[in-house]
Amino acid sequence: MEVPSNIDEFLEVAKAFTFNDPDKNGSNDTVGFTLDFINSQEFIMSAFDLHQYGGSLFNVPDSDGEYRIPEKMKGYIPYLTFLRKMYTEKALEQEFYVNKVYDSENKFNQGKVGMVRMHGTGLYRALAPTPPEKMTLGLPFPNSKGERVLYMPLAVWGGWCITNQAQNVDKIMEFMNWAFSHEGILLVGLGIKGVHYETYDFEKRFITRTEEQSKLTAIELSPYMEFCRAYKGLCLYPEGIDTIENIERFNQQTKHFWDNANIIAVSTCGLIEENQFKTDNADLITKKESMEAKYVACEITLEEFVNFLETEYYPAVKTLEEAYIAAMKSKK
Repeated sequence: MEVPSNIDEFLEVAKAFTFNDPDKNGSNDTVGFTLDFINSQEFIMSAFDLHQYGGSLFNVPDSDGEYRIPEKMKGYIPYLTFLRKMYTEKALEQEFYVNKVYDSENKFNQGKVGMVRMHGTGLYRALAPTPPEKMTLGLPFPNSKGERVLYMPLAVWGGWCITNQAQNVDKIMEFMNWAFSHEGILLVGLGIKGVHYETYDFEKRFITRTEEQSKLTAIELSPYMEFCRAYKGLCLYPEGIDTIENIERFNQQTKHFWDNANIIAVSTCGLIEENQFKTDNADLITKKESMEAKYVACEITLEEFVNFLETEYYPAVKTLEEAYIAAMKSKK
């Protein structure tokens, strides 16, 4: 099978995994696709002019240039309806709604699922044993304009903010500037040469560590302490890929992705009103996510789902919606 290049091909490949016994064990024990979170499947969502992390308000307009909350964007219902179609045709795991974080990744690694969306580290580990010639990174599916778009937050773990009560802003900025320098990025991301790693090739993003250094790195360093997750277009090193051949193939495929997809950086800085809405309406947000899953799983009709949105969700989110649209218009 070829790597699917659009949602129609994606559906057909998923069905092939479900019905064509890809592992040839004589049992129907493989399903085409599964997911942990409905609103984080960015490679599918892009086909519907949606952006990943759909539960958050980013500064991304709808396909017609207008700003809307995710649940009112033109592609929101069509996206869920596509997942519903996958579900009815058994291309989507029938029990997807009970998945917890990393369940989809674990099922993929166990050979139970043909395709899943993965976070970076999981992807690297899955690719590690792959022969270089078979390593292929697919592109986001084309949207209504035929563009392959991926909206990405900046490559930092935090939207670094400085409190207005800080006494040493200049020192803080001096440290931040160092943290984003070549020296700072490598030191915080890799550790100390001879202590946390043996050798590092920046151009190839290839690192070598002894067993003891790997153990020490796990104790003293963490991806969450990095100020920058990507540097000059690539991660510092793809964790788990430990051969030059696979590193070179991975870098080649990554470059192909960057050259052929429209990567749009978006801000992760939200509104105070959004945080307040999530705090005050935690139960409603949980119910909305449940209703999305029920609609995809054919437990409720489209009419019932839309009625929930119009009578419960939209009225509750109105104040936040108005604040969001006003904030976005003020940036134009």
